[in-house]
Amino acid sequence: MRKHMLASCASIILSVGLFCSMRGATAATEITVGRLHEIDLVRLMQDIVPDYQGSHPEVTIKVLDSEFEQDLTTYQSAIGPLPDIFAVVVWTTKKVHELPYCVRNNLIVPVEELGGDNFMQTSGHFNSLWRCIEYKGKHWGVPFYAESYGVLMKNADVPLAAIQSPPKTWAELKRVTADSTKDANGDGKPDVWGVALDTDDDLAGFWFLLSAQLGAKLWDGERFTIAGNSALIQAFRMIADLRDSKSLAPHVSHVHALGYVQNWQFIDEIERTSGYPPQYWSRTTAYTVIPFPSVGRAASLPVLNIYLAVKKTTPEKQAACWDFVRYATSAQVLAAKSVYKMGYLPIHESVASSPEFQERVAKMPHLAVFVNTLRDAVPFFPYVERGNEALETLAGQYLKALGGEIRIEEALSTADEKMNALVKSR
Repeated sequence: MRKHMLASCASIILSVGLFCSMRGATAATEITVGRLHEIDLVRLMQDIVPDYQGSHPEVTIKVLDSEFEQDLTTYQSAIGPLPDIFAVVVWTTKKVHELPYCVRNNLIVPVEELGGDNFMQTSGHFNSLWRCIEYKGKHWGVPFYAESYGVLMKNADVPLAAIQSPPKTWAELKRVTADSTKDANGDGKPDVWGVALDTDDDLAGFWFLLSAQLGAKLWDGERFTIAGNSALIQAFRMIADLRDSKSLAPHVSHVHALGYVQNWQFIDEIERTSGYPPQYWSRTTAYTVIPFPSVGRAASLPVLNIYLAVKKTTPEKQAACWDFVRYATSAQVLAAKSVYKMGYLPIHESVASSPEFQERVAKMPHLAVFVNTLRDAVPFFPYVERGNEALETLAGQYLKALGGEIRIEEALSTADEKMNALVKSR
C-alpha cells in the first residue's frame, strides 16, 4: 500500500513537474504578427492583441508595423524573416499570386493541418472568401478583412428613372451612362461624363471584372490562354464603346455621374469629402449605390482580401499562432473591433445578418450592396508563380489597346507570349 502511495505521489510530482515545465515553455512563447498590408489593419491588430493577452498571459504578441506593404516574394530578402503570423493578400490587379511562392518554399501551414478539415465549414466566414484562398486543394489563411465594390450614381446627374429603377444589366447601364453625359456648351467635351474610372488600375480592374462576368478563362491548367480570348475581347469592346461615345472619362479631373466605388470609401458614414483618392460625395450629395450590373453571370472579383497565415515553424509555435488566429478572425472579435468600431464590412454571415448590422443597413443601404458583392466573390486569376507579373503585363497591353496604340487582338497576342514566357521561367 505504502509503495503504491509513494508511486502515486511520485507520479503526481512528475506530472506537476511536467506541467510546470510545459507552462514554462509556454510562458516563453513569443509571437510576431506583421506584414499586414496597410496601417489601418496594423491598428486593428493592435486593438485585438491586448484583449487576447489579458486571458493568455503566457503568450507575448508583438505587432510589427513597418514595411507592411512589402510583397511576400521579396519580403525576406528586403526585410528579414517572415513574422510568425502574416497577411496573405488576394487583390484584383496586384499581389495576387503569393501562395505558390509560400507553398513552394514551405513557408506556410495549411488551415486543414492547423484546425482540421471542418474548420472552413464551422468558422462562419462567407464561403466566397474561402474559395479565394484555396490552392492545391488546401486553404492557406483565415479571412481577416475584405473589400468589395459597387456603382455610385449621383442623383443630381443621373436621370430620375434610373434612380427609381437602377440598371440591372450592362445594356441598361449604357443607357444611363449616355443619358448622364452632358455637354452644356456643345463643344464636344462633356462637362459631366457618364462614368469615370480614376486610375489605370481602375481601368484594368474594370476590364477584368467585365471579363470575369463574361466567363473569361485565363488558364487551362498549364498555360495562359490569352490570345483570341473572346471574353477579354468582348469586355474590351464594351469599355471602348463607352470611351468612343465620350461618356467614359479615365481621369478624376472630370465631373462624372457614375463611379466605380469601394466600400472603404464609405467608412464613418460618408464623412470623407477630401483626400486621396478623391471622394465622390459629400453629406449634401444625394446618391445611390447599386450592384455592378450583370453581363453574363452573377459573380464578382475580390478587390482586396486579407488572410492571416501561420508560418511553418515548430508544432508548439504553430499551435500558439493558430490559437490567436482563431481568436483574431472570429465573428465576435471582428464584429466589435472591425465592423462596429472601424466601419469595415462584416465577413461572417452571423454578423452580416444580425439585427444590429441590419439596423446599420437601414440607415446606409449601400452597405447591403457591398456585403452581397462579398458573398458572390469568385476566384478569377490562377494561382501560378510569377502570375502577378504576368497579369500586370496583360493590364499594360490592355491599356495600350484602349489608348489606340495597338489593336486589342494584337495586345492579347503579345500578352499571351509574354505571360507564358514568365510562368515558364518560374
